[in-house]
Amino acid sequence: MNSPDVKKALLWANKNLVDKVFYHPELKKKIRFTPAGIKHAVSAKTYPRKIAFIYELPTILDKAILIDSKPDYKKRKTIKQIHVLYVSWKWNDEKYFVRIILREQINGVIYYDHVIIKKKND
Repeated sequence: MNSPDVKKALLWANKNLVDKVFYHPELKKKIRFTPAGIKHAVSAKTYPRKIAFIYELPTILDKAILIDSKPDYKKRKTIKQIHVLYVSWKWNDEKYFVRIILREQINGVIYYDHVIIKKKND
């Protein structure tokens, strides 16, 4: 999907997320965003609520709950652990379960990887 919404979200993310550091209280570590990571996160399997979610990442990361830390199932040598965060999110009067996936490199730096958004059925 190469829509104006995606381009706008990429521009916003590059300005507001890339090269910024976000501290997560449970991980007690900083989360970083790279231009390549943002491009992948925004452009891969894009849909409207995923684009909307990107704009809220700075505040959402702070309240997301750590639910799992585990070794990388792909066994990549540069990745120490995969961290999974959870947050409940409301968009267009609908509630969603959101899993945020982070990659911790062997050097200790944590990068935003991707997000999974599923509608919450009440």
